[in-house]
Amino acid sequence: RDVGFRTALNTKGIGLEERPDLLRLSDVLVLSLDTLDPASLARFLGRPQEVAERVLEALRFALSTRRATGTALVLSAVATPDNVEGVSAVLRFATENSLGFHLSPEIVGTRVNPALRGNESYRKLVNEVLRAKRSRKGVLGVADYLKGIRDFSPFRCHPLLMPVIRPDGRMYYPCLESKRAEISPIETGSYWSALRLARRQCGEVPECHDCCHIFCHMAISLLQRHPLAALGERKHWRN
Repeated sequence: RDVGFRTALNTKGIGLEERPDLLRLSDVLVLSLDTLDPASLARFLGRPQEVAERVLEALRFALSTRRATGTALVLSAVATPDNVEGVSAVLRFATENSLGFHLSPEIVGTRVNPALRGNESYRKLVNEVLRAKRSRKGVLGVADYLKGIRDFSPFRCHPLLMPVIRPDGRMYYPCLESKRAEISPIETGSYWSALRLARRQCGEVPECHDCCHIFCHMAISLLQRHPLAALGERKHWRN
């Protein structure tokens, strides 16, 4: 932050109220939340309901402190065949409280859950998100992203827009989903030298087209291809 970078923290939020400085140090807090119902959330998390309650408590805490910390709050939801109504409720909560919101479909491996293809309830959910984007501030992702995750359109991925570095300093190339992390920018001296070495050893970035229909890949790749629309997205990441 001292050199001008904005910081974003992605988290489920458990224990957030015990570490309030995290909010002060984060320009954007992205909370993973697929439903507001504790019992349903516990089922999706595969954890006891007490854990789900702590996630919802983190949401309440972030809401209560966001003015003091100046932190923008974004709710990140993953739509599954079983939680479409829950995600719709999260969207409404976000819009009613002037929060950011973004949506991804459930991915199995690197491909969309087959049960979402041809799923009319899911399609209606994405159309609801599209309407919300047209009418108010806060819904993240250019329109082509939302249409893409509705229709599961092929797209060209640009994974290097979001370098992923492991805690041990090694870099995934070309993306996290490749599971290849053999080169460290720390050892090579810079990110660019690590990238050149990765390209020599592993080849150029493949063109996948029909996988990873998720925000961190598809939405960011489409920002690259639609720069004017990308400029309009900046406002959603600020209070």
